[in-house]
Amino acid sequence: MRGEPNVKSFDYLAAFYQAKHGPQNFVRELDSLLAAEDATVRAIPFGCDRPNADWLDGCVCGDKKLTLLYRKDALLAFRLDYKFTEHGQQKSASGSFFILQQPDLQNVFVAFSLEPTTFFRRALLPLFQGLYLL
Repeated sequence: MRGEPNVKSFDYLAAFYQAKHGPQNFVRELDSLLAAEDATVRAIPFGCDRPNADWLDGCVCGDKKLTLLYRKDALLAFRLDYKFTEHGQQKSASGSFFILQQPDLQNVFVAFSLEPTTFFRRALLPLFQGLYLL
């Protein structure tokens, strides 16, 4: 009896986050990933009184901290580190997301995340809600 071969699976989502996408192809590349993989994208459209989203780099909102991973024209990639309590235990985690500035609408942006629902509910959505309350 032979053992199962040791086959490594490829993490398409991690590879997508690591690739340095440009704003012109981002939506098409995201669509291709979603068609090929069992993934879900979540989006948060938002407006801002600033002309770009660079100001979010290093931003701290409660227990959440943003770090700019890269910027390519109107597309920015961020890491969001956050803390949460689960079963009485303090835990920390991180996730990634993109912000795309809308070329035809001044000061209008869309945040996109392919991370699990827990990241969206525990970190990303509360981050934007907190920023709007500041």
